[in-house]
Amino acid sequence: MAPVKVRGLSVAAALLWVSCAAVLLSTFAPAFASGGSAASAPSPVSSLLPSSGGHAQPALLLDPPLLPPKIVASVAVGTEPEVGVTDLANGLVYVANSISNTVSVLNATSVVGTVDLHANFSGTPVYLVYDSLNPTVYVVDRYDGEFPFGAVNVINGTSVVATLAVGYLPDYAVLDPSNGYLYVTNSASNNVTVIDGNARIASLTVGTGPCAAAYDPSDGDVFVANAGSSNVSLLSGTTAVGSMPAGVGPSSVAYDPLDDEIYVANSLSDNVTIENASAVVGNVPVGSDPSFVAFNPTVGGVEVADTNSNNVTVLSGTAAVATVPVATGPVWLGVGPFGGFTFVVGGDANAVTVLDGTTFVGNVTVGGFPVYGVADPSNQREYLVNSGTNNVSVFAVTYTVTFNETGLAPGTSWSVNLAGSVNSSVSSSIAFTEPSGSYGYSVATPSGYVFVRSDPSSPILVTNYGVTVNVTFAPVPSVPYNLTFVETGLGTGCTSRGGGSGGWGPGRDGPQGSPLCCKASSPAWSVSVGSLTKTTTNSSITFSEVNGTYNYTVHPPSGYTVTSSVPLSPVTIYGANVTVNVMFSPSSQPRPLSITFQERGLHRGTVWCVTVNVTKCSSDEQILFSGLFPGTYAFDVSAVTGYTVQPSSGSVTLADWSVTVQVRFFSNGHHGCGGQISAGAP
Repeated sequence: MAPVKVRGLSVAAALLWVSCAAVLLSTFAPAFASGGSAASAPSPVSSLLPSSGGHAQPALLLDPPLLPPKIVASVAVGTEPEVGVTDLANGLVYVANSISNTVSVLNATSVVGTVDLHANFSGTPVYLVYDSLNPTVYVVDRYDGEFPFGAVNVINGTSVVATLAVGYLPDYAVLDPSNGYLYVTNSASNNVTVIDGNARIASLTVGTGPCAAAYDPSDGDVFVANAGSSNVSLLSGTTAVGSMPAGVGPSSVAYDPLDDEIYVANSLSDNVTIENASAVVGNVPVGSDPSFVAFNPTVGGVEVADTNSNNVTVLSGTAAVATVPVATGPVWLGVGPFGGFTFVVGGDANAVTVLDGTTFVGNVTVGGFPVYGVADPSNQREYLVNSGTNNVSVFAVTYTVTFNETGLAPGTSWSVNLAGSVNSSVSSSIAFTEPSGSYGYSVATPSGYVFVRSDPSSPILVTNYGVTVNVTFAPVPSVPYNLTFVETGLGTGCTSRGGGSGGWGPGRDGPQGSPLCCKASSPAWSVSVGSLTKTTTNSSITFSEVNGTYNYTVHPPSGYTVTSSVPLSPVTIYGANVTVNVMFSPSSQPRPLSITFQERGLHRGTVWCVTVNVTKCSSDEQILFSGLFPGTYAFDVSAVTGYTVQPSSGSVTLADWSVTVQVRFFSNGHHGCGGQISAGAP
């Protein structure tokens, strides 16, 4: 059966504000009977920046993004997740699951651990606070039975290291980051439990129904909103200093560091009380049922969620400077980690409202019944907790990636593939919206055109700004251009001295009349462009090609390697001839060696054969195997009719010198002592 929802929240989520609502109902019931407006108590969750509840999470102010954030992942967690917090030291996000009584630990978009709270306290986790001094995560947990007591579980990494008893119906907590004190508001026992690390150090009596708090870093005080007694208690260390009046039914508190003042949302008197440590500064009328307040550095003030009037009021000092209509029944809002975007949670069952300062951006579909948001400044992500679908929607700010083309005729369709997402257009621009990261791309070339270049090349890096890629196309022309490969390095080595037959002459790369003479032409070399291969012994090879980009391969002659070719493959032809300079160098191969087989004993003119890799036969006294390199070679001497041969087989090892193998043939009936192997001249 689907969970019952109250004002868009699940029953488990409603527990976060029912305690405050119960206090308000019991205290102000006569007003309701006489026609007063019923209270809508808040979801007691804090702003993502130090404000209502003061998570001690500093704002990460970036340059304004070009586009609103978008969902980049959906991560499954436990049953009915309600709240979360970020471990700034490790970049982990903790999400409390109220029904399964577990805490899911997320790293980016993956669940890396689950903390089971059953063995420590079998209740309902309702709030999380991160302590950067330890570092630990505090889980405010409570049991809503006949005896509504509560506890705080202390988590280090993925392990519970301590469980501490607190008062009745704890539903909120705030941290003093200067000393690591955690203040837990116990709405049913009208006190605040003070925890230091793994120890409970004090219990401070406050007003009736404490259900929200905020930390003031300027003087180290903690302000506690008492919904039932309509006042604010001031705490310092382990001392309750006093109290100040507020409006009717205070239910949320936020600290504004710009004016060093506390803003208290009074849900039953439809106003916000502004206070400091010594006095009430003023009261500002806002919308109907202000249930939550949070500081936003981008607007330079605080934002108030007006539940019954379906709007957000923006305050600057003691003035209301803007009113922004939002979705039905906003009960929580928080500023994301990417500069000014506010996420507003309300009565819409599967959407959140996104604001950019005082501008309505839109409603974004998320999971079922979103109730809370968690900012992770380390990777610029916002995590929206969806209680109804047991998952978390991960938002990231997006930036514009624009591809601008030149060279296409107006109306020509072209397309770009960016990291698997394909957009096409008949205009000169194609745009994508992507979060920060590295993205590979490819550009499809329209028929009748050639792709010339793109700048910057793939991959591109999207950071805190948009990226523009300039793409150039060119029409396929009817006039081809020369693609010429010019070589250097062949024919410079000399293989013989002096003249003589065989085509030897003055060295091509040496001065005329040089006493060292070389072969007059280069060895043959080849180049392949596409499917066409050309070979030459000259110093250049030319292809005829139209505008376009071509892959090529240079094939060196035997004994040489390609040292360089500039420009590298692929090469682009665009309205002009192109020359590729190729440099060859001799291969670092060992000097070729040979094996000579010398026979004795055969009648002149008798044919005999030897096999070394290949078989060679001769009627002379010698059989030569040349062009061999160091190594071991097996050989076989074929039998000759009427003769016995020694050795008939064996192996020869070549190292630094050529080798001669003595082979002896004996007429049948005569036997010798075997053949001999001797080293020859190099």
